[in-house]
Amino acid sequence: MGPSKLAKGTKIDKAYLASVEKFHWFDIRPAEDEIASQLKASRTHSNRHATALTCPSKRSARS
Repeated sequence: MGPSKLAKGTKIDKAYLASVEKFHWFDIRPAEDEIASQLKASRTHSNRHATALTCPSKRSARS
């Protein structure tokens, strides 16, 4: 299940995504493993970027 009681196997459409806060999009677990892996990688990247913006001491040399 995902946010807003999304049942397993339910198609995710624009209307559903519009009803969920964008931050919670990462809580949705796609059935396809490849897509789930891509979503997880996006979340990790987003979290690192947010941390770098809010905590300058945690920025890497590449930022």
